Amino acid sequence: MLAVPAAVVAPAGRSAAPTSGERYGPAVIPDSHRDLMDGPLTAILTSIGADGLPQSSAVWFWWEDGRLLVSTKRWAAKFRNVQQRPPVGFIVVVPANEFRYVEIRGTATTGEDPGCTLRDRIRAKHGIGADAPDPAAADRVVMTVEPVRIVAYGS
Repeated sequence: MLAVPAAVVAPAGRSAAPTSGERYGPAVIPDSHRDLMDGPLTAILTSIGADGLPQSSAVWFWWEDGRLLVSTKRWAAKFRNVQQRPPVGFIVVVPANEFRYVEIRGTATTGEDPGCTLRDRIRAKHGIGADAPDPAAADRVVMTVEPVRIVAYGS
């Protein structure tokens, strides 16, 4: 299969590549790749560790209102990392076609997940009931990624 050029999604009226010092505005997932965000796929979230090196974790996720949401544990490395160093990378790849993916670069914030609401929505997307055991339920928190750049690759 031939790979197609990457589509860098930037706001209307702006070039795909920002000029020096310019930031991308709100980014969107193109319709051609929305299935990757809505389907029950596992993605990789990369944060920056205290040693300055990348730290990657496999995650389940939720895409809503132009933001990426991840339910995790308060003690997880990715959560601790983004509290100190908010830039993150995210990639979700189609298992049957590794040349079709969505990459998100953005800035993460952290917050609470009262009642594990986000966790339950993500579990349901993967076919797991809210009543399934979760020994870490008391430590559930949310990481919210505000996209700065989105790359949708492949067809």
